Amino acid sequence: MMTMMKGWIFVCLVGLGWVPMAVAGELENFAEDSAGNYHAGWTTGSNSGHGFGPWRLAARHGAEGSYAGFFVARAEDQPDLRNITRRHAFGLYANGVEFEEAVAFRSFQNPLQPGEAFSVLLEHGRIRQTGETAQPPGSLGLTLRGETEAAETADFDRGARFQFVYREGEETYRILDGESGEREDTGIPVTENGIELTFILADGDRYDLQARILETDELREWTGRRLGGEPGAALAGVAFFNRNAEPRDVYFEGLQLNRKRPLP
Repeated sequence: MMTMMKGWIFVCLVGLGWVPMAVAGELENFAEDSAGNYHAGWTTGSNSGHGFGPWRLAARHGAEGSYAGFFVARAEDQPDLRNITRRHAFGLYANGVEFEEAVAFRSFQNPLQPGEAFSVLLEHGRIRQTGETAQPPGSLGLTLRGETEAAETADFDRGARFQFVYREGEETYRILDGESGEREDTGIPVTENGIELTFILADGDRYDLQARILETDELREWTGRRLGGEPGAALAGVAFFNRNAEPRDVYFEGLQLNRKRPLP
């Protein structure tokens, strides 16, 4: 069920940029990370912030004219990075003459427990393939996974329990979970101005989702949806993917895990 509302989680502007922040007295962060922590570079094995495992970065591209990879983006250098940060963001690029892919895997230090939430900010452009050879539709988004195996880009949806995705040629975002066998239309128009996602685990197989559109500050909520994948499989990590989502790059920032503070 989807509803439209304001509240529960607010966002404030702090020194590192737009960062999801819990309402005082209600939630506490127990894991967080920002691209601004990666002064020495963002590579496989990097592990700044706290509460997460090391990054595993996997890219696939062809020969000359085919590119895919990862970088720490600076807002002042990236005119298409406008809303999710004033300083830095994680960037994925995948463009060129073939079907290129870049996937950033991150495990949680401990599997997500009921009542805990994962949140992140996402920004991207419209997908419009520019290669001379016809390719499958491009896509971008994130997958919450029931395992931590991450050997190659094809693992972006391995053990998937939830996925939020924008596919080339579509005008709205879709979610893939256990409610239906196909990606379900969220009704949220694709935006180039950033979106904040907050996923709350209700129990082992149910979740709530909040999506806040940064441009309008509109908050939409889904409650009590069923997770996909293996029933009861613990949510062990996340994968951010750019699968030929050219010509612009995909950015994300402000990873957080939080939970309600116990009452005094």
